[in-house]
Amino acid sequence: MPNCASGYSLHELFAKYASNAKAVRPTASGIIPVNVLGFYSYTDAERRTEIGKSTAKIFLTRKKIDGTAVDVLNLKTHLVKTKHAIHTIYADMHTTMLNQRLRKANGIRFKARGDGKPWQVEFHTTESHTGEIFFSYIYIFSTIRNQVINVDIPYSSIFLPDYWTQYKFDFDKEKIVTLSIGANYLQGYGKSLLQIFDFEVF
Repeated sequence: MPNCASGYSLHELFAKYASNAKAVRPTASGIIPVNVLGFYSYTDAERRTEIGKSTAKIFLTRKKIDGTAVDVLNLKTHLVKTKHAIHTIYADMHTTMLNQRLRKANGIRFKARGDGKPWQVEFHTTESHTGEIFFSYIYIFSTIRNQVINVDIPYSSIFLPDYWTQYKFDFDKEKIVTLSIGANYLQGYGKSLLQIFDFEVF
């Protein structure tokens, strides 16, 4: 895991801030600092028996966006074709504190800047795992090259993809165990970068 500018890895940062209840509270505006979200990279190669070559890196930076300095969570991916029909690279979030908030919320929203490619947000619940298969309710959004977009995802807008029909289940927010943001086959193969900031649970 790459280190961020402060010298801490994301795991170390989360461990540091998770021990301080004040650090995981949102700001007055409701925005949660990106360095306490608990995201980490997770590739298709790591979750399947086949050894793939897709990669994902997560790192924190401070950027000046639209004239304002903000802390940014960067997801840098390189999607490589394998024999699987669906290729996925995730920025996964497995954090108890944030999951507790997600279970009581109505959705999430954040600002993003990318390179014109689509990205997928997934909500996994306790029903979402069968062996090596991970199925979930999703939301897909597209970026506009070098432009900031607002991504607003109420739970009412997420859906179970047709390719998960055999695993059909009803979404229950009180059973959320993972929130993921990832690159998949919809992007096409190659490199991509997504920057996330001003993250809120509402």
